[in-house]
Amino acid sequence: MADYMERARTSAQTKLDQILYETTTAATAQSASAQDGTAPSASKEQSWSEFFGGFGTPNREGQAEVLAQAQASIQQQRRIKERAIDNCADVHADLRECFRNGSWRDWLTMCELRRNAFWNCVSRQEAILRELNYAGRDDSTPEEDWEIAMEADRIGREQQAAEERAAAAKE
Repeated sequence: MADYMERARTSAQTKLDQILYETTTAATAQSASAQDGTAPSASKEQSWSEFFGGFGTPNREGQAEVLAQAQASIQQQRRIKERAIDNCADVHADLRECFRNGSWRDWLTMCELRRNAFWNCVSRQEAILRELNYAGRDDSTPEEDWEIAMEADRIGREQQAAEERAAAAKE
């Protein structure tokens, strides 16, 4: 779990670094085109003037706003992923038990069925949490987020039970 969380943090930091790099690269390209005397296209010129404030100096407020939005989005994605994994704790425990004490067939397939069940559960929970806007507002309280998480867990379990009934009906 700690390894997964570290990878998630690294991924979030990489996304943030990429956004900063793209912003910096764009500012460098603007100053280079101003020195060369080449004029960018009208739509680019308009967006650059908004970004630079029209005076050739970077609009730091705009950068700060974009950076804040990117950080908030990354934070929300991280919280959704963590909550989805928490909501699938029982399936994860089943997977860990398979890895510890599985049969030889489980060992050969690396517990494929249970691993797929776990990741299907996580992706289902992520989709439901996004749909219910978990951690999506700045003014949401932990109690509201908890209620949303429990509702997502209930919906996810209902969907899983319906899928199992449909699979049993096919057989």
